[in-house]
This record gives sequence, structure tokens and C-alpha cells, in this order.
Amino acid sequence: MRILFVIPGYEPAWAFGGTTAGQRILARALATMGHKVTVYTTNANGLGGTLDVPLEKPVDLGGVKVIYYPCLPFGPKREFYSYRMMKALQKNVKQFDIVYLISMHQLIGVEVPYICSRIGVPVVHHIAGALNPYILNKGRIKKLIWWKLFNKPSLKRCAALHLTGVYEREKTASLLKWSENFLVPNCIDCSHFRPRPDLRSSYRSKFGIDDNIPVLVSVGRIDPKKRLDILIQALAEVKKSGYDFRLLVVGNDKVKFAFFLKKLAEELDVADRIIWTGLIAGDKIVGIYAAGDLLAHISMDENFGIAVAEAMAVGLPILVTPGVGIWYEVKDKNVGRCVSLNVDSVAQGIIDFLEHREKWEAMRQEAIDITRERFDAPKVAKLMTRAFLDVIEGVRSPECRWHSPRGG
Repeated sequence: MRILFVIPGYEPAWAFGGTTAGQRILARALATMGHKVTVYTTNANGLGGTLDVPLEKPVDLGGVKVIYYPCLPFGPKREFYSYRMMKALQKNVKQFDIVYLISMHQLIGVEVPYICSRIGVPVVHHIAGALNPYILNKGRIKKLIWWKLFNKPSLKRCAALHLTGVYEREKTASLLKWSENFLVPNCIDCSHFRPRPDLRSSYRSKFGIDDNIPVLVSVGRIDPKKRLDILIQALAEVKKSGYDFRLLVVGNDKVKFAFFLKKLAEELDVADRIIWTGLIAGDKIVGIYAAGDLLAHISMDENFGIAVAEAMAVGLPILVTPGVGIWYEVKDKNVGRCVSLNVDSVAQGIIDFLEHREKWEAMRQEAIDITRERFDAPKVAKLMTRAFLDVIEGVRSPECRWHSPRGG
């Protein structure tokens, strides 16, 4: 199969977050299966600048042909559009069997379905949580106008929509009840994300953490929706109870929210317990997970939660809130605990972890096993291949958990 990915940001633009990391792994896994995978993307780095990459020339990255096009030279949304990429798509899209698009609330997401529908190449649009209520409520009036005038018509031109799980389907049910959509989870590379006890001491020493101190880890961009403020307040309650611990906060601060969180930590007298690492990606993030004992993923709305899958694959139990979509996929397994999104519940979850370490340690192997079973790249790529073939052949395989407006 000849597959074209169209996405505003691709490796090494790690600042775009989990979507970029996840699509890179999926593209490589599909290529390993024998598909011819091409990526059209921009040279935006996700931080307002540009990548030092060749432009409009194919680059082989793990068996995937990646072509970077120049993003707009100016404007508040410059990193999300490339005129030259759209021109190339018009010229070359006939070469592909299917187009896989990741670009909601952006002009690329409108133009690609229009171009492909005229030429007759099916498009699968990965929604990536962009229609969840939390996202839509940010700039609600503008997004509702954009939805009615542009997003909905463009999505109706797509052959199918890709949702990552039950959580996303439930959150978007009223908006997408008319759509053909299927469920395939995000993936990770379990050959890379695996238990690494050999890295534990060295990474702890980098941050001045003794081997015996319990370490919580939070991974993701520093954004108000991640509710690190609740986690910090919970840590203050845990400290009052006399427990020692450290928290590693890993992620970029693109929206400049860390200043307020650090001030809150100082006011609550837990600043000395929190280490802000900044953005860590690629090979180094495995060492961060290896240094930790528990992943604390506290969020209002997390479409999937790729950091949760990564941490589980390395062997960390998880503490999550109901707004983290991956919890829907693993809640029947003994991999951690889901707590309410408030200070008391999060604090009690952490205290339970600190008081009953043996119980939580026993969750490590289950976390590893469930990740390999459900989220490892080869298995997800096989399922995605089936979904793509369903679109091309006009069938609906049960393993892809299709929703049809006709009830099929």
C-alpha cells in the first residue's frame, strides 16, 4: 500500500508533543510491514522557529520518505501551514492509495480533503482529541464558526475518521454521529520503551536524587489543562504527612505557565521536592522513566496519554484521573489507580503509593504486559493497515470497532 501522511510537524519537532512522536513510530512500523510510506510535513519546530532540515527533498528516516516544506514566514499560525506543501499534494497525490491526515482546526485540515476528494484519493483524518469538549471550549465562538464553515464540511469529504479509543468516541459522539469512524490506539515502540534498571542510578544522580527516595514523574507539555497545580497542592498535603519524595516535571513550557506553578510550589513549601527538567525527548526520556517509581498523569482532558503508555512499557505503575483517555483501555487491569481530579483524591493516591510500595511494585509487570499486548507499534500498525484496507475495499472489519451512521 502507498500511504501518505500529512502532518504539520514531524520528527525532530518533538515540541509538538505526543502526536509527533506517535506518528513517527506508526509511520516507521507501517514501513517495516512493507508499505511505502511518505510524509509531507513542514519545517516548523513547534517552538516558533524552524528545523535545520533539507527542504522539498526526500529524507529517509527509518524507512519512511519524509519531505519537509517551508512553513509560512510570518503570522500567529505560521507553523501550521505550507503553501508549497499543498501545491505538491495537488501534483502528486494520485501516486498514493490513501492519505492519512493529522491537522484539525487548521487550514491544512480543510485543504487536504478538498484536494483529495476532487482527485479521488481517500482520506483518513486522525482527530487526535481536537474535537473533545475541553479543546473546543478554548476560543469557543471562533471554533464553532470554524467548525460549521470549514471543519465539518471538510470531515465529510473524508472517507473515515480515526479515533484512538472509547474515551474519544464518547467525547465526540454528538459531533461525529454522522461519521464513519474506527478505533485504533496510539502506539509506542516497546523495543525502545522497556525496563531499563541499568539507567536508574545514573539518571537519578543527574538530578541529585538518592536511590532510596520515591520519585514521581510527570511527562507532557506544561499547560493549564495538565493540572500540575492540583498535583503540586497534593504534594504539599503529602509532605505534611511526613513523607519524603521527589517529582520530576518533564516537558516544554511553550505557554509560559511554569512561572506560576513554581511560585505556587514555593508558597506551599514543596519547591525543594520538584525538579523541572524542561523538554526531554528521544532516547533520554527512557532514562527519566527508569529513574521514577510512579507516573502521575493528572489532566482535565487527555485524548489518549502517550506518556502513560511509555511509562507503563518501562514498568511504572500509573496514577491518573478520569480525563486521561488511555485509562479507558486499561482500567480492567492492575496497572495503577484512577483518582478524582481534586487535591484530596490525588494526595490520597500518592500516600497510598508511598505507604504500600509492595502492592504498587506488583503492578509493574502487568503494566509492561498490557502495553506490549495493546500498544506496541507492530500490533497497532497491523490494525491500522486493516482499517486502511477497510476504507479502500469498502468493508468494515470488527477488530477496528467501526461506527457507521447507518448502524453497521
